[in-house]
Amino acid sequence: MIILISGPNNSGKSAFAEELITGVKVQKKYDGNLIYIATMICRNEENEGRIIKHKLRRKDMGFRDIEEPFDLDNVHTDPGDRVLLEDLSNLLSNRIFDKGGSRQEVLEQLCRLEGRCDRLFIVTISGLDSEKYHGETASYINDLNYLNNTLSSMAQVHIEMKDHSPRCLKGSLNHVY
Repeated sequence: MIILISGPNNSGKSAFAEELITGVKVQKKYDGNLIYIATMICRNEENEGRIIKHKLRRKDMGFRDIEEPFDLDNVHTDPGDRVLLEDLSNLLSNRIFDKGGSRQEVLEQLCRLEGRCDRLFIVTISGLDSEKYHGETASYINDLNYLNNTLSSMAQVHIEMKDHSPRCLKGSLNHVY
Protein backbone atom coordinates (compact mmCIF):
# COMPACT_ATOMS: atom_id res chain seq x y z
CA MET A 1 0.00 0.00 0.00
CA ILE A 2 1.29 3.44 -0.96
CA ILE A 3 0.53 6.56 1.05
CA LEU A 4 1.73 9.68 -0.77
CA ILE A 5 2.38 12.88 1.17
CA SER A 6 3.08 15.83 -1.11
CA GLY A 7 3.43 19.57 -0.83
CA PRO A 8 5.81 22.48 -1.31
CA ASN A 9 9.00 22.92 0.69
CA ASN A 10 8.44 23.77 4.36
CA SER A 11 4.77 22.75 4.23
CA GLY A 12 5.07 20.28 7.12
CA LYS A 13 4.90 17.15 4.98
CA SER A 14 7.86 15.36 6.60
CA ALA A 15 6.68 15.88 10.19
CA PHE A 16 3.15 14.88 9.20
CA ALA A 17 4.42 11.71 7.49
CA GLU A 18 6.47 10.77 10.56
CA GLU A 19 3.45 11.19 12.82
CA LEU A 20 1.20 9.35 10.38
CA ILE A 21 3.43 6.29 9.98
CA THR A 22 3.92 5.94 13.75
CA GLY A 23 0.18 6.23 14.37
CA VAL A 24 0.30 9.50 16.33
CA LYS A 25 -2.06 11.26 13.90
CA VAL A 26 -4.82 8.68 14.31
CA GLN A 27 -4.04 7.66 17.89
CA LYS A 28 -3.25 4.09 16.83
CA LYS A 29 0.23 3.13 17.94
CA TYR A 30 2.06 0.90 15.49
CA ASP A 31 4.18 -1.77 17.21
CA GLY A 32 5.95 -3.17 14.13
CA ASN A 33 9.20 -2.16 12.47
CA LEU A 34 9.46 1.40 11.21
CA ILE A 35 12.08 2.08 8.56
CA TYR A 36 13.14 5.58 7.56
CA ILE A 37 14.94 5.79 4.21
CA ALA A 38 16.88 9.05 4.03
CA THR A 39 17.77 10.03 0.46
CA MET A 40 19.38 13.46 0.88
CA ILE A 41 23.08 13.72 0.17
CA CYS A 42 24.71 16.36 2.35
CA ARG A 43 26.20 18.76 -0.18
CA ASN A 44 26.21 22.04 1.80
CA GLU A 45 25.41 23.66 5.14
CA GLU A 46 21.73 24.05 4.28
CA ASN A 47 21.47 20.31 3.60
CA GLU A 48 23.31 19.58 6.83
CA GLY A 49 20.86 21.74 8.79
CA ARG A 50 17.84 19.96 7.27
CA ILE A 51 19.34 16.54 7.99
CA ILE A 52 20.07 17.43 11.62
CA LYS A 53 16.58 18.90 12.09
CA HIS A 54 14.94 15.73 10.72
CA LYS A 55 17.13 13.41 12.81
CA LEU A 56 16.37 15.32 16.01
CA ARG A 57 12.63 15.36 15.32
CA ARG A 58 12.40 11.59 14.81
CA LYS A 59 14.99 10.67 17.46
CA ASP A 60 12.60 8.87 19.81
CA MET A 61 10.04 7.69 17.25
CA GLY A 62 11.45 4.18 16.88
CA PHE A 63 12.71 4.35 13.30
CA ARG A 64 15.54 2.25 11.94
CA ASP A 65 17.32 4.86 9.81
CA ILE A 66 18.81 3.82 6.48
CA GLU A 67 20.70 6.30 4.35
CA GLU A 68 20.24 5.25 0.74
CA PRO A 69 20.41 8.09 -1.78
CA PHE A 70 20.49 6.00 -4.97
CA ASP A 71 19.09 2.48 -4.93
CA LEU A 72 16.04 1.31 -2.98
CA ASP A 73 16.83 -2.27 -3.95
CA ASN A 74 19.68 -2.08 -1.39
CA VAL A 75 17.18 -1.59 1.44
CA HIS A 76 16.20 -4.77 3.29
CA THR A 77 12.62 -4.83 4.54
CA ASP A 78 10.26 -7.48 5.85
CA PRO A 79 6.64 -7.89 4.71
CA GLY A 80 5.21 -6.36 7.91
CA ASP A 81 7.44 -3.27 7.93
CA ARG A 82 6.23 0.26 7.47
CA VAL A 83 8.63 2.32 5.40
CA LEU A 84 8.96 6.09 5.10
CA LEU A 85 10.84 7.36 2.05
CA GLU A 86 12.15 10.88 2.70
CA ASP A 87 12.05 11.98 -0.06
CA LEU A 88 11.24 11.19 -3.68
CA SER A 89 12.59 14.46 -5.09
CA ASN A 90 16.06 13.78 -3.64
CA LEU A 91 16.07 10.16 -4.78
CA LEU A 92 15.14 11.18 -8.33
CA SER A 93 17.72 13.97 -8.40
CA ASN A 94 20.45 11.64 -7.14
CA ARG A 95 19.58 8.95 -9.68
CA ILE A 96 19.45 11.35 -12.63
CA PHE A 97 22.32 13.72 -11.90
CA ASP A 98 24.76 11.42 -10.06
CA LYS A 99 24.05 8.06 -11.70
CA GLY A 100 22.61 8.94 -15.12
CA GLY A 101 19.40 7.15 -14.21
CA SER A 102 15.80 7.76 -15.16
CA ARG A 103 12.36 8.30 -13.68
CA GLN A 104 11.40 4.81 -14.88
CA GLU A 105 14.19 3.25 -12.80
CA VAL A 106 12.98 5.14 -9.74
CA LEU A 107 9.37 4.08 -10.34
CA GLU A 108 10.41 0.44 -10.71
CA GLN A 109 12.43 0.62 -7.48
CA LEU A 110 9.42 2.09 -5.67
CA CYS A 111 7.16 -0.69 -6.96
CA ARG A 112 9.60 -3.36 -5.79
CA LEU A 113 9.94 -1.67 -2.39
CA GLU A 114 6.16 -1.51 -2.00
CA GLY A 115 6.07 -5.26 -2.63
CA ARG A 116 8.56 -5.87 0.19
CA CYS A 117 6.75 -3.98 2.97
CA ASP A 118 3.32 -3.50 4.53
CA ARG A 119 2.97 0.25 3.96
CA LEU A 120 5.13 2.61 1.94
CA PHE A 121 4.85 6.28 2.91
CA ILE A 122 6.39 8.51 0.24
CA VAL A 123 7.17 12.18 0.87
CA THR A 124 7.56 14.33 -2.24
CA ILE A 125 7.72 17.95 -3.33
CA SER A 126 4.78 19.03 -5.46
CA GLY A 127 3.68 22.18 -7.22
CA LEU A 128 6.88 22.80 -9.18
CA ASP A 129 6.40 24.40 -12.60
CA SER A 130 8.90 23.37 -15.28
CA GLU A 131 7.89 26.34 -17.46
CA LYS A 132 9.94 28.61 -15.19
CA TYR A 133 13.12 26.67 -16.03
CA HIS A 134 14.88 25.18 -19.01
CA GLY A 135 17.38 22.45 -19.79
CA GLU A 136 18.07 19.70 -17.29
CA THR A 137 16.24 21.49 -14.46
CA ALA A 138 13.01 21.64 -16.50
CA SER A 139 13.48 18.01 -17.50
CA TYR A 140 13.99 16.99 -13.85
CA ILE A 141 10.84 18.86 -12.76
CA ASN A 142 8.85 17.17 -15.54
CA ASP A 143 10.16 13.80 -14.37
CA LEU A 144 9.24 14.57 -10.75
CA ASN A 145 5.76 15.73 -11.75
CA TYR A 146 5.33 12.54 -13.81
CA LEU A 147 6.31 10.39 -10.82
CA ASN A 148 4.05 12.37 -8.49
CA ASN A 149 1.08 11.90 -10.84
CA THR A 150 1.83 8.22 -11.38
CA LEU A 151 2.23 7.55 -7.66
CA SER A 152 -0.93 9.49 -6.89
CA SER A 153 -2.86 7.18 -9.20
CA MET A 154 -1.23 4.11 -7.58
CA ALA A 155 -1.65 5.30 -3.99
CA GLN A 156 -4.53 4.29 -1.77
CA VAL A 157 -4.11 7.57 0.12
CA HIS A 158 -2.73 10.90 -1.18
CA ILE A 159 -2.38 13.77 1.24
CA GLU A 160 -1.39 17.24 0.07
CA MET A 161 0.15 19.51 2.69
CA LYS A 162 -0.21 23.27 2.60
CA ASP A 163 0.91 25.55 5.43
CA HIS A 164 1.18 22.54 7.78
CA SER A 165 -2.41 21.51 7.09
CA PRO A 166 -3.22 18.17 5.43
CA ARG A 167 -5.88 17.74 2.79
CA CYS A 168 -6.79 14.28 1.52
CA LEU A 169 -6.83 14.26 -2.28
CA LYS A 170 -7.49 10.53 -2.37
CA GLY A 171 -8.68 8.16 0.32
CA SER A 172 -8.72 9.21 3.97
CA LEU A 173 -6.62 8.83 7.09
CA ASN A 174 -8.84 5.87 8.00
CA HIS A 175 -7.53 4.05 4.90
CA VAL A 176 -3.95 4.23 6.23
CA TYR A 177 -4.59 1.57 8.88
